[in-house]
Amino acid sequence: MRLHRLTVQAFGPFADRQEVDLDALAASGLFLLHGPTGAGKTSVLDAVCFALYGRVPGARAAGQPRLRSDHAADGLAPEVVCDLSVAGRRFEVTRSPAWERPKKRGSGTATEPARTLLREHVDGSWVPRSSRNDEASQLLTDVLGMGLEQFTKVVLLPQGEFAAFLRADAEARRPLLQRLFGTDRFDAVERWLADERRRLGRLVEDADSRLGRLLAQADQAVAGVLPGTGRPDPDVGPVEHVAFLRREVDAAVAGCRRELRLARSASVQATAARDRARARLESIRRLVECLRERDELAAEGEQAERTQAWLRDARRAAAVRGHLVALDQAVADQQSAASARAEADAVTGLDPAGDDADALAQLRDLRTELARLADAAQDEVALAAATASAAAAGVEVTRLETALESRAEQDAARARERDDVRQQAESLAAPAAAVEAAASALHEAEERLQAARTATRVEEDVSAAAARAAGAVDVAQRAREAWLDLRERRLAGMAAELAGGLVPGESCPVCGALDHPAPAAAGGDGVSAEAEGRARQTWEDAEAARQAADRRLAELREQLA
Repeated sequence: MRLHRLTVQAFGPFADRQEVDLDALAASGLFLLHGPTGAGKTSVLDAVCFALYGRVPGARAAGQPRLRSDHAADGLAPEVVCDLSVAGRRFEVTRSPAWERPKKRGSGTATEPARTLLREHVDGSWVPRSSRNDEASQLLTDVLGMGLEQFTKVVLLPQGEFAAFLRADAEARRPLLQRLFGTDRFDAVERWLADERRRLGRLVEDADSRLGRLLAQADQAVAGVLPGTGRPDPDVGPVEHVAFLRREVDAAVAGCRRELRLARSASVQATAARDRARARLESIRRLVECLRERDELAAEGEQAERTQAWLRDARRAAAVRGHLVALDQAVADQQSAASARAEADAVTGLDPAGDDADALAQLRDLRTELARLADAAQDEVALAAATASAAAAGVEVTRLETALESRAEQDAARARERDDVRQQAESLAAPAAAVEAAASALHEAEERLQAARTATRVEEDVSAAAARAAGAVDVAQRAREAWLDLRERRLAGMAAELAGGLVPGESCPVCGALDHPAPAAAGGDGVSAEAEGRARQTWEDAEAARQAADRRLAELREQLA
């Protein structure tokens, strides 16, 4: 930062308008601001701080409402103008504190509010940036990179205290430096860092012990799943150890995937073989049906053979057809003879048992022949029926012979097909066993693949949880820093906070006095107890979120192991 020009009017001991060309003073590199006590050296530094931050540093902040010079004319407004360059940019800030001016009408005074105008020099002209007190202060704080307290402790050293520091001994310098530079926060930070170091040391020891157990569990788990896995070098770190186990698991997963592909291929082949076997079984079923029909036809063939034998007998009986004709003629002749005899007996009066022995003998012969011929006639009738049945049976026998020949051919073909099916069934026995082994290997490979996928997903969850835990640590640290900063600011303004509770006539809670002639006034940077409480609650919530993230990360790492 470099100051170019400073103008003060009715500010502090300066009643009139005073302008200082700091570029001319710093032309030789250094300049000295000196003068007797009360000459206004500190007021010049106060004017710089007021221009930059809208407040004056140290104990003088309690008299900020009296920044206007008591020697200035009644209507002259207090004002500070500072022209400066910082971070490659040039600004001009004009500030006027709140002051009491005479009323334009009547008697008394009216309060004139504080005013601010911040401009930036851009491309040869001044460009307004802000006319609000707080916004201009925040913009300059962001550009300078420090607040008023840091500015006064780093750039401006309080008057008188540095000389006392130079004259003090080593033991006295420590509290003086603490008071001069406000190192209480650093002591608190040092104590906090020491506590954190011890706490983190315990956490590291616990983590190392837990890491050892987890690595041992991981080795056992990998050895249980992959019996042929080697052992990592005992001198390698945990990261290399985990990387070794990861490579082994990845190789096992790749092998499982290959086995899975082979098992799936074998399953497809087994499915095709099963379909072919089912087709062969259907053929066998049809063959069994044909064999049953063949047996039925064989039974019908035996009946046909009996019919053929009967037909052959009938054909041999056809040879007596002429005798049947003679028999019919003999029957007719016998009837005629019988009739003639009866007539002759009636005419001659002969006794059949008489002397006509020859005639009786002939008659007996004729009767015998007649009986034989009658039997032959009955045989002829039966022969005619048998001839008709034989003709029908011949047709049926011809049909059955043709069917039997066709069935015999079918039986031979089905026998050959049955032999083929039996051979194929025997050949499918080995693939069926291979299919069962492949199905078992497929199931095991799917389980390994599922475990590997779960491990991959848990690894991603561990990475995400680790990122969230790291983010939670950052958030908790920022919240703690914000709370400590508000706490320090509240402690700095504690006097004004206590002064706000003073009641005239009642004792002071600090010193017990009943009179309060000069109570401390609250500055613009005061912090209330409610604001500090909210900041502390924010830190506690962030700390709880960090602990929850750590627990979740530990659970995921244990699940991964």
